[in-house]
Amino acid sequence: MKKVVVVFLVISFFASLLDSDAAFAKQFKHIMDFFDDKGTIKTYISDIKNSSGDNNVDTRALQSAIETALEGRRSHNIDIVSSESDADMVIDIEITEYFFTEEDPIDMVFSPVAAAVDAAKAENYVRMQIDAVATDAKSGRELWDDHVQSTITDDTMSEEASHGMAYERIAKNFIKELFRKPKKRR
Repeated sequence: MKKVVVVFLVISFFASLLDSDAAFAKQFKHIMDFFDDKGTIKTYISDIKNSSGDNNVDTRALQSAIETALEGRRSHNIDIVSSESDADMVIDIEITEYFFTEEDPIDMVFSPVAAAVDAAKAENYVRMQIDAVATDAKSGRELWDDHVQSTITDDTMSEEASHGMAYERIAKNFIKELFRKPKKRR
């Protein structure tokens, strides 16, 4: 019986080593738990990757919108730095989808009446999705990752204007998700 317990403990130990980054990230309930002792969090945003298939997506404009949103955060003091070696936190972003259409998809399906009203309206629609990862710059350990989406429906929005609107909305949603505190379980 002792051999079984010892073998189990050894296997458990090695299994925990394999998933140490996930265990490390789970010990923090909120991304700011990692930076509690810092007055200012120096943040570097890597070059944004565009795998959306839309060549009109401006990754620099999106990066600028995210930098502005981070620096404008009132509850946390965040400075954007130009070099990863100067950073406390590194953010990597990949644009996975950018979709614009002049025919708003029917997405209000919670009742037949709402779906009929949504179908009757002629509105333009844009959806943008990103995958984002925040890592500790010193150790390289992943602190947070998420898939973030934004949608905008507007009858006067042109395709050209949709880009800037989508960048601002996805930056807002990114900030909301990055600093979201987990819900308490009852």
